[in-house]
Amino acid sequence: MSEPDDDVRAGRAALLDLLADLFLRELEERDLAAITADPVLGRALQPPAGDEARRQLRAEFASLLLIEVPPYASIYLDVPPVIGGDTSLRWERLLASLGQPVRSLERAASPDHAGLYLRACAEAERRRDAAPILREALAWLPQCLTAIERNAPASFYGNVAALAGQALWESARATPYSGEPLPAEEPPAPEDSGLRELSRWLTTPAFSGWFLSKRALRRMAQPFGVGVGMVDRAQALEQVFEASGLDGRTSALLATFQEELAGWAAALAAWREQLGLWAELLAPWAARLNRTRALLDEMRAAEG
Repeated sequence: MSEPDDDVRAGRAALLDLLADLFLRELEERDLAAITADPVLGRALQPPAGDEARRQLRAEFASLLLIEVPPYASIYLDVPPVIGGDTSLRWERLLASLGQPVRSLERAASPDHAGLYLRACAEAERRRDAAPILREALAWLPQCLTAIERNAPASFYGNVAALAGQALWESARATPYSGEPLPAEEPPAPEDSGLRELSRWLTTPAFSGWFLSKRALRRMAQPFGVGVGMVDRAQALEQVFEASGLDGRTSALLATFQEELAGWAAALAAWREQLGLWAELLAPWAARLNRTRALLDEMRAAEG
């Protein structure tokens, strides 16, 4: 007969596996059946009902997780932020050292996909050795899940991200904190005050601590009547800066940035409250957001 703690861990591992599936591929019938069969999961995730809603959800999966907010650790931790960077290689080596290699990339383009991190967390729960995996996951998943929630509020995938956060909170509470906190070194300031460098800095999460998606940038661009075309995020932000300057409304754009930063700061505070001792691992994220706050303050002061 299993101990109560074993049953809880098994349930948490099963939930993490389900969430991994939802991040890695479009909603499948077996996953929908598992969600609708569980009243708690059904209320938390609010899955689509009907063929048209399912079709729209497939489109949202492609738009959100393949284009707008690619859920890869290298995007959040590496400079430049590209899929399959150094973080991906370190993560793969860590899993191999723990006897938990990435057996299949499933539908991920790189081993550092959020779904594969959640899969590793599930396996670590079953092994009762979650600490090494949690340490790596909490270095970036809080930012990624925040980005998904902010880009898809009150939606199925926003709910998936929120539930993934709760599962990680529960795992951390059940796991003794081990290891030294991650260094909270202040990110380097932009190399110069030019729009191109500022845009590059603000769209690099390893510097800024937030993730500005093209969806968010399009929203910021609307008041200035500028479209965000087929360019990367840094170029898109540069276009927004230029449009606000031509319109004499850079101060309005900076106010929008302040609102965005407030949302990210609130998310950081929520994670800190829930993680207990593990919240020490959020120090680098906090340092990045603080540097962004200081940069925005400098820009507002320069505007007069």
